[in-house]
Amino acid sequence: MAGCSGESGSSGSSGDPGGSGEPAASPEPSGSPDPSPSPSEESGFSEEIRTVENLARFCGYREGEPYEDAAEYSGDGPHSMVVNLSEERTDLLAGNLFRVQDGEPYSDWIPDEPTEAELLGCVEGIPGETPVDTCDYEELGVMPGRSVLTLPLHDQTFRITVYELSTAAVVAETTLEPEPNCPSGIEYFQLEDEMPNLVYTPVVMSDVEDFLTDIVNAPAR
Repeated sequence: MAGCSGESGSSGSSGDPGGSGEPAASPEPSGSPDPSPSPSEESGFSEEIRTVENLARFCGYREGEPYEDAAEYSGDGPHSMVVNLSEERTDLLAGNLFRVQDGEPYSDWIPDEPTEAELLGCVEGIPGETPVDTCDYEELGVMPGRSVLTLPLHDQTFRITVYELSTAAVVAETTLEPEPNCPSGIEYFQLEDEMPNLVYTPVVMSDVEDFLTDIVNAPAR
């Protein structure tokens, strides 16, 4: 798998999902992925929730199901929360793969054990069909004779749903519509000749953090 760094074709500024303006030539996915296969898709797969990463299943194919072993959501904040993000960077769709967010401030909210979690935050990217800009990506030695890859930028909205884990009740929800911004990096499979045809606006993590911080710190609803 190879990666390219990019910048907006119209503004010339580098794409940065955090809004810092600093390009990243080789992006690393945030957090730890949980493959979340369904039992019918993988022989011998266990539904047992052993780690907080396994809770990503309740944002994926088990969304809407309660995790009855979770801690009770009650009293004043702060409350424990596990936040999972799924977003698309290109039209080579990742397929609803949720990843646990473990950087700050999320690391302060994550308990050691899944049974200690009160809340589950699911942040899901919904790719749009509207082109809003173009993005230029510098070639990093993987496409001979080609120095710049220009791709159309499409919009992407993000749906945030916060669940009470033990009951699957919705505690809060909102939708974010980020301003057009090029993803700071894209990945593709060179050996399989899978090249992206377009890219999607990334999530602005500070907006996610602002929304979720209020819920973590507030009394139980």
